[in-house]
Amino acid sequence: MPDDPKAPAIRDTIFSAILPDEAAAKSADETTRRIFLEHALDGRPRPLSQYHITVLYFGLYVDLGDDGVEWAKRACAAAAGRTTPFQATLNQIKSFSSHPGRAAPLVLANEQKHAGFDACYQAAFDEARAVGLEVKRERYTPHFTTAYSMKRVSPQAIEPISWEVGELVLIRSYVGQTRYEELGRWCLTA
Repeated sequence: MPDDPKAPAIRDTIFSAILPDEAAAKSADETTRRIFLEHALDGRPRPLSQYHITVLYFGLYVDLGDDGVEWAKRACAAAAGRTTPFQATLNQIKSFSSHPGRAAPLVLANEQKHAGFDACYQAAFDEARAVGLEVKRERYTPHFTTAYSMKRVSPQAIEPISWEVGELVLIRSYVGQTRYEELGRWCLTA
């Protein structure tokens, strides 16, 4: 009997995210493909359906279970209610560091702090803690991972990619399957 595709894999993760609109995703893809050609990168760009900016990582699905996912949904709903819609802008492409011998993430980011992203992260973190989830405070660098490559790209400016952020989304990532499941979506309403 085949494996149940909905059965929780040991590495599946749960996180809240900001998704780009269609125009921003296409611009990000075009920029990534141009950089691939200019720098003769190996690997290949990720599918547009995978483009997101992680706001807060909640943990592994198997550790959270269905109850933990429900608490993550409550935290996201409360965080969205505390966050004002904002204009997102990404204006730089670069490789993040990775372990030796592993492909490095190629990311689109903003070279400066961004108040909208920071406020959304802080609200999600606070609300996750308030409902009892054990989340770690991380150094938050909003970014899209658009590809992985063994070759590195030094930070360089790109034509800014902007869109209006109006929602927070909870996602389950089926690690190794290049598949996301949307678990909930909340409008930013502060």
